Amino acid sequence: MLIALGEALALTLAMELPVAYLWRLRGRDLLLAGLVNLVTNPAVGLCHLLWPSPLLAAALELGAFAVEGFYYRRYGRNIPRPFRLSAAANGASLGLGLLLSALELRL
Repeated sequence: MLIALGEALALTLAMELPVAYLWRLRGRDLLLAGLVNLVTNPAVGLCHLLWPSPLLAAALELGAFAVEGFYYRRYGRNIPRPFRLSAAANGASLGLGLLLSALELRL
């Protein structure tokens, strides 16, 4: 289970941090992007492993989007459109995760 959670976190960081960088986050704001993912991703991943349900997975992803967007808006110094960033970053990592899952690939 820990390996699966670690792989999911690595995939998320590998996708969301470049998206944040392309969104022009630098310094403290880029660090914030990493930190919020260190909080939301393991929680979402653990719930999904314990209760695998597409409906729950969708609700958890929406929750992660909302929490990350909130933290970007509240604590970011120079993050334009924080909820759009959250949607773009989460969409990119979720899309890659779904693609890898459909191809039955692991990290």
